[in-house]
Amino acid sequence: MLLTAVMLTYLLIVFKKDFAENWTDGILCGLVGGIAYLTKSFFLPFFYCHFPLMCAMRFFSRKGNGGKKLIIVNALAGIATCLVVSGLWVSTISAKYGHITASSQGSVVFSVISPHPHVQKGLVPPPNKTAISIWEDPSEALKGIGWNPFASYADLKYWMKVIIRNILNNTRFFAVFSPVALCLCLGFFLSFYRAPQHLKDHTIFVLSCITIIIYAGGYSLLLSDERFLWPLFLLYMLMSGYCLDMLAQKSFFVKKADLLRFILAISFLSIPVKNLYENFNTGKDIFLLSKKVSQHIAPKSKIASDTDWYRSLFLAYHLGAPLYGTADKLTKDELKSELGKYAIDYFLVWGDSTEGARFWEGHMRVDNADTGDLRIYRLR
Repeated sequence: MLLTAVMLTYLLIVFKKDFAENWTDGILCGLVGGIAYLTKSFFLPFFYCHFPLMCAMRFFSRKGNGGKKLIIVNALAGIATCLVVSGLWVSTISAKYGHITASSQGSVVFSVISPHPHVQKGLVPPPNKTAISIWEDPSEALKGIGWNPFASYADLKYWMKVIIRNILNNTRFFAVFSPVALCLCLGFFLSFYRAPQHLKDHTIFVLSCITIIIYAGGYSLLLSDERFLWPLFLLYMLMSGYCLDMLAQKSFFVKKADLLRFILAISFLSIPVKNLYENFNTGKDIFLLSKKVSQHIAPKSKIASDTDWYRSLFLAYHLGAPLYGTADKLTKDELKSELGKYAIDYFLVWGDSTEGARFWEGHMRVDNADTGDLRIYRLR
């Protein structure tokens, strides 16, 4: 939501009719763009694709050499300002990782979508002393591991399939969020098929369409998820309202305008209501379990588990105990070696498996059978 607020501020500046008519607009866009990058690294490549294009469109539509020169000044000022703001963080993480980088997530994302998935064998320590798990910086576990989609024709073909699937998924997200809004926006856009010259009278609609294509298109290259599109959904709502206002000016729809606005507003409620219902009390069970487990495991104790990475992760978060991963890929001998190597204090066994009981014979079980399907063994 923080990115959504910052991105909308950026769009308010770059979409306004008198954009780049004074020299401060470019600086403001660069400043907000740099701040947006600090909230989410994806915004940096988006900004450097989107902002120059917005400036170029204004350049070719603006009359007079003075106005065109001012747009160029704003474009350069915006790019430079964003570079300065983002450069502070880029230099910091580049020093940490030993090479120039604007984000540590690239290797992680490509590992997720790779046709050659990396299987982590062995326990994985948190990346630093204050981290709860490797999830604080997953790239640490993937050093030297990556996927190049241009490595072979087969890899490139696979990536094209990923992109197409993501595009379809993103389109579906917009349709599900509000099918009424999608029909309005598509209908309004297609209405200019026979008279494209009239699009210049609806600049803000055109700029909004381009924004959605660039932003959603960027994610289509990597991953598709509804939460990535939240900033666009607000823009999508405003676009559909604009289209409805244009439609309401037609004589046939004048008396029906209020009804159409009501239908459009109602159509936006389905996804929020559905998410609220499905996520009601999400995480409550693991929180209550952590209260019981905290009576047996002290904060800062090193823990590992046999399976169930996600429940173990959330439990570790509530306990304030570093999690060293799961042992489902290890043999008994390998696991004994890993537990000794990292000096693990407690081992969690999920479920009803008797394998764990035989394996941990000789180690004290400390949960007193009050933690449901979780058994806790003290190793040290």
